[in-house]
Amino acid sequence: MVSQNQLFRTGPLASVLAKIGVAITGGGLILFVLAHMFGNLQVFLGPDTFNLYAYKMQHMVLLWPARIGLLALFVAHMGLVFLLTRQNSVARPVGYASYEPIQSTVASRYMLQTGIVILLFVVYHLLHFTLHRVHYPDSTVGFAAQIEYQTPPYVGQQMHNAYDMVVYSFQQPVVALVYVLAQLFLAAHLWHGGQSLFQTIGMKNENRRALLTRVGPLLAMVVLIGNCSIPIAVLLNILQASSTA
Repeated sequence: MVSQNQLFRTGPLASVLAKIGVAITGGGLILFVLAHMFGNLQVFLGPDTFNLYAYKMQHMVLLWPARIGLLALFVAHMGLVFLLTRQNSVARPVGYASYEPIQSTVASRYMLQTGIVILLFVVYHLLHFTLHRVHYPDSTVGFAAQIEYQTPPYVGQQMHNAYDMVVYSFQQPVVALVYVLAQLFLAAHLWHGGQSLFQTIGMKNENRRALLTRVGPLLAMVVLIGNCSIPIAVLLNILQASSTA
């Protein structure tokens, strides 16, 4: 019978391939995070622009294949991270008597834990904005009804008021807090993941080390500020609903 330790004990090649898999899937997820953030930041351009963006996203021809592909990417990334973590644990079943990290950072030591928190947030995010099962605003407010788009070439097109959906959602302090805290965990994950990605695929040599080392922190701060700016702007009444209940 194969023991659990034997199951997770693999050779150096398998470990390298797993790390490359983590880097590739992580890179794909980073691109999605950036695209999602820049798309959502269109809320600052007003209801018409944001509602049209939401309408186009909902009516993409490949919407469901894209969602399934993104889910597969996320599951593969988390599975490979768990596999590497388990392999490291099997390789060193007895911990250090005294462990004092020299080069590692807090972000790098807790990549699995921050990843799990991000996974839980993604589930919450889907239940909130996609499935409308938790913390969703009262259905009587204006965004629930169809509105007519007023800007050419979509004049008269019936759309959901996604702009007000965002505003009414983040007017709930609990929802805004959940999103801000989740972005802190995401930023911590990107802080290390953004730079380790380049090291794994062999781009982080001596000539580019200083530059690429800054990629992770820069990426983390851009995503943190960009994503947090929306709930904070709503709480500060910078973003206000275009309709009333």
